[in-house]
Amino acid sequence: MAGEIKATVFGFDRQKALRAALERLIADVKSQHCNSIEITRVIGKSFLKVPYVSVSAHPRHLQKGMFFPG
Repeated sequence: MAGEIKATVFGFDRQKALRAALERLIADVKSQHCNSIEITRVIGKSFLKVPYVSVSAHPRHLQKGMFFPG
């Protein structure tokens, strides 16, 4: 339904950077009125010796029925 969304966060503490990236993605998913997220890629690299984490995901909407509620 929705396209891929990405978040990149710079930081020396990779765990905190990953948490911040996930929080950004979750906020984006909520703004699209979806209720779940499929994480497709997590990449940890560095740019000019500054580490960063990049997370890619797809927003999803899980529901009971076959159709979106109108």
